Amino acid sequence: GSSTTIIYSQPKGAVPIKDYVWANPKPWPMPNMVNKTNTVFWQRNHSDAHVESYPGVLSSWTGTNAGPSEQGYAAHTENTPIPWSAVQYTNDGVWGAALNTSGAYEPLSTTTIESTFGETIDIWSNNGKLTVQLELEVPYAFKESPANNCAVYVSLSVYVVSKDKKNFIWYSTNLFDFERDVTRDHVFIDTVSRKLIISGMLSGHSAYDTAHTSSAFTSNVTIPRLVTFAYDVTAAHVEQGIRDGLKAYPSHLPSDLPLHATEYGITGFNVELEATPGAGAGLSMRGLTISRS
Repeated sequence: GSSTTIIYSQPKGAVPIKDYVWANPKPWPMPNMVNKTNTVFWQRNHSDAHVESYPGVLSSWTGTNAGPSEQGYAAHTENTPIPWSAVQYTNDGVWGAALNTSGAYEPLSTTTIESTFGETIDIWSNNGKLTVQLELEVPYAFKESPANNCAVYVSLSVYVVSKDKKNFIWYSTNLFDFERDVTRDHVFIDTVSRKLIISGMLSGHSAYDTAHTSSAFTSNVTIPRLVTFAYDVTAAHVEQGIRDGLKAYPSHLPSDLPLHATEYGITGFNVELEATPGAGAGLSMRGLTISRS
């Protein structure tokens, strides 16, 4: 249809660090956090990680200046404060994140911005489509070893859930993937949740999304100033991803996984800054909206 419904809009003001930023939370998501914006630091092998305000300067990582009250980090009581992970929520609505896994033994370190919607929101009935828009910069990134030995990337995932609640799919769009190929789509199985990940690039020829003409494409180099990313996900995109997943991983996925996008909705999203050991990056994001049209 022609009407647009906004499902999520990034807060225009500050998000209090002490109330909405977490390290390795259990259980997650928390029932009292529906429709709230949260950050999670996932450092699963560091049970001592806890959130404290961050008094230092993060702008060389994120491109954004913020005061200590607008910044938090995953503090450690052990002598191994690695990975180093920090976040900003500025009073004018910018989310910043920084991650450094140099010397880490954590296999995968993650910093998120995320929200759950408290319901399964129908998107793809009646020719509906999902539209995502945001502004992102990634002014700094590094790798300690050749590009194929470590990874640091930024992706936006919506949680695609069947209306009977039995099936969960990560529907992920890569925005930044440092020094790696950013032209090819992928399907794979998530190591933590064992669920299907449908991972599309913004390339102009993805089977899993359509980039708007105003949109940047997925970048494998740093992004020195804010650029617009904007894209649609249609029923045909979702159905192609499900078919590709079943073809690639027939033994991992339920044989009765629904094939039609109208059998699914979305229950939430996250944006992840994620890295394997020996890498790092910083970002700033503002103006994220997720809508149905």
